[in-house]
Amino acid sequence: LRELADKGWPIKGRIILAAVADEEIEGKGTKKLIASGLRTDYAIVGEPTSLSVCTAHKGRLVIEVDFHGRSTHASTPSKGVNAIYYASRFIERIQTVKLGEKHVLLGYPTYTVTMIRGGIKDNVIPDKCTITLDVRMPPSMKLDKTIRSLEKIVRRDVPRDNYHIRVVNYIPSAETPRRNFLVKVAQQSILEILGMRRNVKGFKATCDMSFIVNQARIPTIILGPGRIEQAHTIDESIEICELDRASKIYSRILERILSG
Repeated sequence: LRELADKGWPIKGRIILAAVADEEIEGKGTKKLIASGLRTDYAIVGEPTSLSVCTAHKGRLVIEVDFHGRSTHASTPSKGVNAIYYASRFIERIQTVKLGEKHVLLGYPTYTVTMIRGGIKDNVIPDKCTITLDVRMPPSMKLDKTIRSLEKIVRRDVPRDNYHIRVVNYIPSAETPRRNFLVKVAQQSILEILGMRRNVKGFKATCDMSFIVNQARIPTIILGPGRIEQAHTIDESIEICELDRASKIYSRILERILSG
């Protein structure tokens, strides 16, 4: 923005820089912005994409599954039902199962156990074990169908009365058509700044694009410096040269869209 101002370039339109909070959890910042009535013709989410245009991202479903057993003394395990064993059977199955169709940009959905809690004492057969499951869903997957599919997997090893599935959080996937004007402008801007053409990609994580597209109905792309593989790591960083190239790409996009 400063570069455009220094050029004295006439901006025919409005540019909004939204520095929002809570993107990692529920997207409260972006939700509040949309609820206030803010609308634009286009939006760019600056998540790390290695300076490639991403037109779709996976949704995120967080599920907790409670497994119920029957406690007894650990010296007489046959007298009880070990809830951790129920959970372990489900965990083994979920690692090999393929549910959902393959998306052209995002690939298959993923199912990952990220947390497990069970047991109260080292000499007691646990009567309860809870696992947290992170599901990344492409646009073709529906929430209710996904839950029914997971329930079928659980019921292969666990009686109906011995488990309970609940949704903790759900952020839908989002997608912008690749023929959209913003996508074409961003692709051309990258070509001019980097000197190379980059294919449109999918963003396998989840981000605020979901709310911007699904609630505000604003055509959106994800484009930013950095690599998603480095996010949430101890040495998370962005190279300065890539940050500089990103600013030039953003500037070129703005020039093209707001020059008419």
